[in-house]
Amino acid sequence: MYLYQSNRLELLFDRLCRIFAIPLDDPLTPEIVVVQNPGMARWLSQHIALQTGIAANIEFPLPATFIWEIFKKTLGRLPDLATFERDVLLWRILAELVELQTDPSMEEITAYLRDDGDGSRKFQLAGKITDLFDQYLVYRPEMLLNWQQGKENHWQAVLWRRLTAETSMHRAALLQQFSAMDAAENLRTDTLPKRICLFGINSMAPAYLDVIGRISKQTDIHIFQLSPCRQAWDDILPERLLAIKRHSWRNQGLDDISNYFTSGNPLLASMGGLGREFFSLLMEMDPVEVDLYATPEPISILTMIQDDILALRDRSREEPAPLDRGDASLRFHCCHSPMREIQVLHDRLLDLFAADPDLKPADILIMAPDINLYAPCVAGVFGSAGQGLRIPWSIADQSRRGSQPVIDAFLGLLELTSSRFTAPEVMALLENQAVLNRFGLLEEDFSCLRTKIETAGIRWGLDREQRLQLGMDDSDLHTWEFGLERLLLGYITGPLDAPFQNIMPCSGTLGDSGPWLGPLAEFIRMLQRLQRRLKKKNTPAAWSRVLLQMVEDFFDDGNSRSDQEGLLMLRETIGNFAESCAKADFNELIDLSIVHSHFSAQLAEPAGGQAFLSGRVTFCNMVPMRSVPFKIIWLLGMNDMDYPRSQRPPAFDLIARKPRLGDRSRRDDDRYLFLEALLSTRSHLSISWVGRDQQENTQLPPSVVVAELRDYIDRAWSSGSEKTTTSDLLTVDYPLQPFSKRCFDGDPKTASYAEVWLPAATPPDGDIFFTTPIPPPDQEPNRVDIIDLVRFWNHPVRFFLQQRLGLRLGRQDDLLPEAEAFALDSLEKY
Repeated sequence: MYLYQSNRLELLFDRLCRIFAIPLDDPLTPEIVVVQNPGMARWLSQHIALQTGIAANIEFPLPATFIWEIFKKTLGRLPDLATFERDVLLWRILAELVELQTDPSMEEITAYLRDDGDGSRKFQLAGKITDLFDQYLVYRPEMLLNWQQGKENHWQAVLWRRLTAETSMHRAALLQQFSAMDAAENLRTDTLPKRICLFGINSMAPAYLDVIGRISKQTDIHIFQLSPCRQAWDDILPERLLAIKRHSWRNQGLDDISNYFTSGNPLLASMGGLGREFFSLLMEMDPVEVDLYATPEPISILTMIQDDILALRDRSREEPAPLDRGDASLRFHCCHSPMREIQVLHDRLLDLFAADPDLKPADILIMAPDINLYAPCVAGVFGSAGQGLRIPWSIADQSRRGSQPVIDAFLGLLELTSSRFTAPEVMALLENQAVLNRFGLLEEDFSCLRTKIETAGIRWGLDREQRLQLGMDDSDLHTWEFGLERLLLGYITGPLDAPFQNIMPCSGTLGDSGPWLGPLAEFIRMLQRLQRRLKKKNTPAAWSRVLLQMVEDFFDDGNSRSDQEGLLMLRETIGNFAESCAKADFNELIDLSIVHSHFSAQLAEPAGGQAFLSGRVTFCNMVPMRSVPFKIIWLLGMNDMDYPRSQRPPAFDLIARKPRLGDRSRRDDDRYLFLEALLSTRSHLSISWVGRDQQENTQLPPSVVVAELRDYIDRAWSSGSEKTTTSDLLTVDYPLQPFSKRCFDGDPKTASYAEVWLPAATPPDGDIFFTTPIPPPDQEPNRVDIIDLVRFWNHPVRFFLQQRLGLRLGRQDDLLPEAEAFALDSLEKY
């Protein structure tokens, strides 16, 4: 086993290519490179092709897939473990929870599930237990095997014994079988690859590392690890932990031995916990170490921080160095909203392109804790940029719902059929591009359609039957059925002075309804049929048939390629749902709420094959070892409560109760991801967050990892002023609005390229902006009319503009009303 360590991924890649240059005995044997995620595989493929001329016959398995392949090669024929796959295990556990409610050991669970009418609480609990058991199989295999043998009698052990009653083979059993056969030297090793590489992996389950260590006796294992520090850093402690230890020693009357401990570099000590643990696990296997470290040239604040981490140096303990005001390698951006973050990002990227003619879109990586929150903003800002300001871009890791209108409409239908069918909800679904195409509607129809829906008195409720189900009175007033009858009658008869068969036609519809009325009627009729089908409980097999019929009714296969891909995903997901339930022998009647929860979770996963490293500016999630080297890395959404992402384990999580070396922690993962991004930036690192409240303009703190980086900068570099910190000099505060005067006053830090927000030329009689305070009113009113008071509280800005500036503003509301009119004003009565 060979362990190659470097602070530069490029140097690890060069050594990988040198190893590949040594041919294998069989030229048709593929090279095996285990990677943490497909993004790393894509980066390796591209760079191997660029450096050697071709990248072919290389396999890039993920760790779990690789371990499974090792089992197949060394253990021979493997049993079918389908019943312990996560999607199948979920339904098996759900079935067991139904049967185990009377078991004495399940008293705690039974109490939790009391008053669970629709079964949704039971389904959520089954999902949590499934996730836990899935982790136990990898991180606590010996614990599951002990339960299987009858040890311990708490409810988790009882449940696991029931799950393994018919088949005892699962991943934990395979790990045990592999270890036993290796100890007896009965493994089939002749089919193992002659060379295996692990590239850029920063964490792996100890059980998987044990498998790799055992096969290293038969084949060469090359591990390429991105290591932030060349010194011995496995025993450093964060400053916070050192302070806690000192306080504990003093309280216990012990000698202060803190001098025997060190934090080394505060950033590495605080954020490097994940890498420290993985390095310790690797050292237990006694590999041959090869150091490939390179000292970055300290020409900027960014490279000096990277050098400090590499050398385990704490610059903050030295005399502060003066900050170079022209250094643009590290910047912080404080904005008022995610939309402003994207607008600022676009403007600053244009600055970088102007400053560096050699910079290409492929050199830029934009990461966020959840890119789905920013995807609409990215499409709105980057997609609408004017000529000459367009930057090629692509989004990876976007959820299927966010990237496919068909999937969004499918989940919207499931949500709608369990709602009140308000006018805004139904219209929002009808405006989905996939539904709009299916019913032959045009976008220009919606202005008239929305007006007529409001005029027809449609507020909420599908029809009389649906309102009765909600416990309302026996009336169809203000329902879609009620309004549709008025619209259809008005189309036929035109305005009437009296009702026709107790229906008053909607006035003004003759010759004014256009082509949208027929599709609207068809859509409402289909919703009525769907609502009747979905209100009943069904078995999974019956649900799959209902859902497939819903897809046929509401979507059209002949639309765009994107819709066809979405329909294929939908049908596959529905088929997998039915197949998983069949493998689990789950035939219980389940409610629509469970079906909706299941498909919402399944379709929230990112779709495969999304563009990453496609030659454009790449937007993606922050995931392990995604921070491959880029000239420019920009981190979005580094907000206090959003990053590091917190993942509270359930109270019955036995891993969280007794953690071990090598266990996964979302917070530790995110801290190390931030450190990786800091090390992988070659030219410019920018960090932005929502740092101002939109209503009150008060300051909001950044993420704790950003605060730690800013604190290190403040201690290590001098701003030259007692009133301003160094990190503040590197921070740009942006105005709330993109059309603010500050964006066009010539300041390059906040300058905007967006002509759409550029104010018109200054009129001859003065500036379009207020340059002096608005004079107070002539006299304060002694009496405030109650109507004026209500208007002020309903919309303070509108009231101010009308009363103080004399502007006449229209009062057209954007949203359709969803409540009945209990009283009519004079105009409505007329």
